[in-house]
Amino acid sequence: MNENDDDGNNSDCSISRQLFQICVTLLQQVQSQQSELFTLKQRQIADEAVQDHERRRSVVVMGLPESQKQKPSERIAADRTAISGVLDELGIESPITAYRMGFPDQARTGQNRPRLMKVIFGCSKHQKQTLAQWNKLRVQINQKLGMSNIRIRPSLSQEELKARRVLQEECSRKRKEDGGEWVVYADKVMLRSDIPAFKNSTN
Repeated sequence: MNENDDDGNNSDCSISRQLFQICVTLLQQVQSQQSELFTLKQRQIADEAVQDHERRRSVVVMGLPESQKQKPSERIAADRTAISGVLDELGIESPITAYRMGFPDQARTGQNRPRLMKVIFGCSKHQKQTLAQWNKLRVQINQKLGMSNIRIRPSLSQEELKARRVLQEECSRKRKEDGGEWVVYADKVMLRSDIPAFKNSTN
């Protein structure tokens, strides 16, 4: 074997080592990225579980008048008093967290519509009780409080909100077509007068 052959073998070995090192480096990078993706996925799953747990014990109140007082603390106190009055009428006894969602409409659109209020109960049982009582007493409560537009619905995920908007659009279309009192109930569009029969059919 001559010197040229030795040089060629050494060169081949050097190239092989370099290729091996490149492969090892790439593999380490892939493993690192996979580990990061797994960690991110686990965090996402944990976050979604926390959000789902909160939604199951929350409701969203629409149309509840918003205080025009100057101090934030006074507006918060007024909101607390207002929502406590609604819950008193519903007979719900539960510690709550309540806050307005988003920015005031007046600053954004020039209108003065009240922002949605999210109400978080201590457990899902009180959420279910609130929704059940509201379905029974909403007309009386609106009349007693001198209002007409208060509504209460479950807290929903983004996907659920999109699906609900589709149902609400169908409700609006049907109301315009025949003037009936079409509503969204149990994720379905139906006449309000048909709700009792629907309840009996699902029991």
